[in-house]
Amino acid sequence: MLRQCADDMPSDSKTYIVRIVYGSVFTAIVQTYDDDTYRAVWAFSYTISEPKFQVKRRGEWVV
Repeated sequence: MLRQCADDMPSDSKTYIVRIVYGSVFTAIVQTYDDDTYRAVWAFSYTISEPKFQVKRRGEWVV
């Protein structure tokens, strides 16, 4: 879910704050850079005990 959210964001070197509804409500901060080469997404919600973090480097999701 986090990767799809980040991949759907435009890749114009910006940071986005988005609300995701996927069984629960999550807030995510998505950072994009360099035409889909680098992305990071950090999501948190009152329903999970720890925030979730995903990183994309050189076009591949690594975390």
